[in-house]
Amino acid sequence: MFDANRHDSVLGLAVMHEAIDKLHLPIKVGAFDKASDAMGFYRLGYEHWDVAMVIALNERNKGHFTYPPAKLDEHGTPYCAQGEPMHYWGHCPDRKRLKWRCPRKAKKDKRVQPWEHEGNCSQSAYGRVVYIYPKSNYRLFTTIPRGSKLWDEHYDHHSASERSHKRKKWNYGLRQTRTAGRECIFLRAMLMAMAQHVEAWAALAARQESASGGQQLDPAA
Repeated sequence: MFDANRHDSVLGLAVMHEAIDKLHLPIKVGAFDKASDAMGFYRLGYEHWDVAMVIALNERNKGHFTYPPAKLDEHGTPYCAQGEPMHYWGHCPDRKRLKWRCPRKAKKDKRVQPWEHEGNCSQSAYGRVVYIYPKSNYRLFTTIPRGSKLWDEHYDHHSASERSHKRKKWNYGLRQTRTAGRECIFLRAMLMAMAQHVEAWAALAARQESASGGQQLDPAA
């Protein structure tokens, strides 16, 4: 159990550390919501824990283009609005992306005449910057491909855990309890989890009995 004053991304990091580094649980896939969509979290998952990360992309900045998006050739080189290849400006290791700058600003060629599409480009003295994400980018090119059936199945498990928490808080009254102290609250949460488990077994036994025409089946089958 953790305090509620932490951001969800920090909470996910703490949970993974407790589960893998301290308890040594054999976790192979970690599913989190978009609050955990951070490059550092992916890096820890792939490089330190060897866990396939299933995290929804945070699209808060998607589609907000001030200028038309740059076009790419077959080699992944972006072209500016003038049709000139942009100037490669190095690799950003922290975000695993390639940086490209306006060819006119990067080369600082004073002999270049004004371009036809200069109004469609950044007015910054630094020039327009475009970032290209290679396949080594953990966030976009995940171990389990985004949009695949397997990715969706693992992410559905994440939503099931959310429903499980909601049932404890509302149906079993964890939010309304007057219990004080971390240990007492933890005990109540564990009792509620056991009750949920008993409910699941009872529902499974009822479905098996109905499918067998009233004959009792072995729950372990």
